[in-house]
Amino acid sequence: ALPARYAAAVDAGPADGAARTRLLIGASIADRYANGVTAAEIVVNGRRQMVVSARASVPALGLGGPGFAVAVKGHAVKETAQ
Repeated sequence: ALPARYAAAVDAGPADGAARTRLLIGASIADRYANGVTAAEIVVNGRRQMVVSARASVPALGLGGPGFAVAVKGHAVKETAQ
């Protein structure tokens, strides 16, 4: 949910959340796993929210072997300036 919170800041948006997610994936495992990142602003019960999703196929046994699909999604309520 951290990248979704980042995107939900008053001065940020979906592109910021997607970029932050790619940066974190690249720093954690490898840039090649950051291709399936999406971010969007949605409305739920009249409240604006940011949704950041990441999908990747990662090797089950470290650097080699068959892969398995991983999908994660984070949500955060969009901040408003008042």
